[in-house]
Formats: sequence, structure tokens, C-alpha cells
Amino acid sequence: MASHKKIQEDPKLLETVQMFEVITAADPDDYQSMEILKEAYTKLGREKDAIEASKKIAKIYVRLGQISSAILEYEGVLQRSPDDGEALAALGELESKMPGYAAVGEVQPAPAPAPVDTQAVEEENPNEILIDFMIQHGLFPEKNRSSILSDFASRIAESHPNTPAPTVIEVLADRGISAIENTLLFLSQTAKIPFMPMDTYDVDARRAELVDPALCVSRMVLPFDKISRTIFAATVNPMDRHARHQIESAAQCHVQWYITHPNDLRLKIQDVFRLLS
Repeated sequence: MASHKKIQEDPKLLETVQMFEVITAADPDDYQSMEILKEAYTKLGREKDAIEASKKIAKIYVRLGQISSAILEYEGVLQRSPDDGEALAALGELESKMPGYAAVGEVQPAPAPAPVDTQAVEEENPNEILIDFMIQHGLFPEKNRSSILSDFASRIAESHPNTPAPTVIEVLADRGISAIENTLLFLSQTAKIPFMPMDTYDVDARRAELVDPALCVSRMVLPFDKISRTIFAATVNPMDRHARHQIESAAQCHVQWYITHPNDLRLKIQDVFRLLS
């Protein structure tokens, strides 16, 4: 009983719950963040909240048309709460839509991921890719491309190698093309990557030790926490495949990515480096 009380009072888990409640409220279809929230509720002994999170995840799967996943989620609810009327009714309705589910519903192993061409990824310019992504999705016209790239290259050349790098997001804001908040919302919606407010997040410096600090400084990325078998990592450029590959390879577990405000991430990187020094 004493250990249970200690878990409930774990300030790190409580902070995680508060943060992810905000994230999932802002994006009700973010089932990955909802999974993390469910896991945190479970660790805190908040069984009722964990069950409600499971049902929300199941409903997201239904909206996405992933009926098998929704059925599995509702079955998980009934394992924890066999008399849950809402789960029983939803499960019956879903199974009626998939009459062959009982016979073929076993989870199939996921196909092996396609091999990553490491050399090709390393040679990419992630900031050019990000700018082209923004143009393609209508954030600003292509006529601005060359001037943005030139401005960004000048800032990189003038920056100190041991300080977190400038970002395309800040260039757009300084040039009056797109405010930082507007660009973050645009990237979150178009790149399908949730936003994480990092300004008040207590970063776990041990997670940053997974990768070379120079990667975090030059690419503005940071592994910042871990819940269960999921590493959380923040970025300002979801198009940076090299940085993502490096962190995902080092973590050797699932990595949940978030986009965050460049100023907040820069401060967190600086703080972590002081801890590591």
C-alpha cells in the first residue's frame, strides 16, 4: 500500500498526466498521446481514468475506420471492467459489422519496415525539404523560397557551433511571412505531429544521453522523457529524417515525436547540456 501511495504522488507522472490531458484535449484524434495518457493513469492507480482513456482510444479507431483495433481496445476495457455497459454495447455493435472477426481477428505481425538508405538520408538538407513542404501545402508562395533559404543560410553561418541552431520557423516569423504560433499549428496539422508545450516540462536529462549532444544542438531535437516503452522526443522540423533516424535507432523502442516552440526547445537543450557537462 505504501508503494501505491508513492506512485500516486510521483510528481513526474502527475506532470505527464497534466501535459497530455492538454494535448489530447487540443487534438481529440491523437490516439498515440491518448495511449501515453492511459499508461500514466495506470501507473498512478487511476483505473477509472485509464478505462475512460481506453474507450476514447477505441472511439478514435472507429472514426479512423480501424474497426479491428477498436474491437481489441474494447476487449481490453472488458478485461479490466467486465460489466462496463458502454464497452459491451460498443463491442457488440462493432462485431456485428465484422462477422468473421472471431475467426480471423488474431493480430498479425506487422510487416518489417523498409530499410533506410542511411547515406541518402544523411545527404538530405532537412531545412530545404521543410521549406518545400510548406510551399507544397500552401503556407507561403514559392517565390519566397530563395530569399528564405538565403536568410537561413546566413544565420547558420553566423551561429556559434556550440549553441542550438537557428530554425526555419524563426526565419519565417522574422520576415513577417508566418508567425511562429501559426507555423507550429500548420505543421502539427499537415505533418500530423502533435504539439508539445515544452516551456514548463521537466526534461529527463538521461534521455538526452541516448544521442550525441552535437545532434541535438545542430538539428534542434531532444529526447526528453520516457513512459513505459515509449521515448518522447521534440523537434522543430518534422521533415528531418536524419535526426529522427538517429534518435529512433539509439532508443531501440517506440519514439513518439512532438513539435514544439523553437525558443522553448533551445532553452531545454541548453539546460540539458549543462546537466551533461
